Amino acid sequence: MNLDGILLFNKRTGITSFAALDELRQSLKLRKIGHCGTLDNFASGLLLVCMGQALKIVQLLENLDKEYLAKIRLGVSTDTYDIQGTTLSSLTNLNLDEKKVTKVIESFRGQLWQAPPPYSALKYKGRRLSDYAREGTPIVKESRKVRINSLEILKLFLPFVDLRISCSKGTYIRSLAHDIGNRLNCGAHLTSLTRIRIGPFKLQKALDIEKIRRCSSFSKIQSQLISVETALSFLPSIKVTDSFAAKIKNGPDLKIKDLSTVEKEFSEGESICVKNESNQVIALAKALRSSADLSGADRKEKIIEYMRVFVR
Repeated sequence: MNLDGILLFNKRTGITSFAALDELRQSLKLRKIGHCGTLDNFASGLLLVCMGQALKIVQLLENLDKEYLAKIRLGVSTDTYDIQGTTLSSLTNLNLDEKKVTKVIESFRGQLWQAPPPYSALKYKGRRLSDYAREGTPIVKESRKVRINSLEILKLFLPFVDLRISCSKGTYIRSLAHDIGNRLNCGAHLTSLTRIRIGPFKLQKALDIEKIRRCSSFSKIQSQLISVETALSFLPSIKVTDSFAAKIKNGPDLKIKDLSTVEKEFSEGESICVKNESNQVIALAKALRSSADLSGADRKEKIIEYMRVFVR
């Protein structure tokens, strides 16, 4: 029996995302599974684990915003920007005003340029940055634009600060901690991190490895998975005729005559779901016209460009 859908998985601390996925693979006796969004081994929290048809939407799910609970220690900097690294500097007399700390932290809301940490899984010439850093030749990657949607101070008990952070894909919370320390001229590093949300998916509903192992059958596991349809419900969608749906695995051009229903308005260039009459997602596509402009499409004009096709 094959499993199909998305498992909300709670990764424990002290294990890499790759090792956590390998534990799942062995427990479920599956070869092909994948996860969205790596967590460092000292971090815990939500991983989206994709199986079956859901493997085709990994990249789309990776683009979803994330939310974290983080604890930062001010006054101590490390080479990895987290608690696992070697201490580079430490202030014995941390003379900081709580109002200043609050003001600096809150200044990181919105769009900003962020440099990835030297110890990371990002690659340069086919090797991870962490490999170069361990060899004593760290690679400095260019800063990239990220977005901090919200940043809330949950507790301020110097030298520690507890934060709730909602951010865009590609944001490094370790780098955020490091940058806060630099702006305060005291150094800082991340001491703990838990991912509590990815897009609409929340940690509260996630299973850990022990609960997975206690499931006695595939059917019980399957009942815990989120379907592709549910996972993609945040996207606009269109329905096509059953006659067109039967041919979609061959990638035929979708034309206005094959369209059954527009379920939610969309813009040109936006990602949309293509569904059959039974409400199954049979493809992901880019809209070549907005929903408002579809009525003006020529009968021979293709109106979508395929991104992924699902064989159902």
